[in-house]
Amino acid sequence: MVINKGFCTKICGDVDLEGMVILVCYDDQIIAEINYEKGIDNMEIEIIPSQEFIFPLQDFLNVLEKAKKLVIQCAKEDELREKE
Repeated sequence: MVINKGFCTKICGDVDLEGMVILVCYDDQIIAEINYEKGIDNMEIEIIPSQEFIFPLQDFLNVLEKAKKLVIQCAKEDELREKE
């Protein structure tokens, strides 16, 4: 069990998906992956269980909102590249 040491987000590519994915990490461990392969309005989150975590709900909601904004930003950048 890990007590709150902090969240972070990372942008990376996934060879199985079109576009970028956002990784949500907790205590330097990936706990979720958010993708927009089906479009911004149909984002998907994959929870990646590795161990039991306990952290403040608001901190988790905040990092998910940050990750969602990054997904939207990546999708817009992909769209601009496709138009070039």
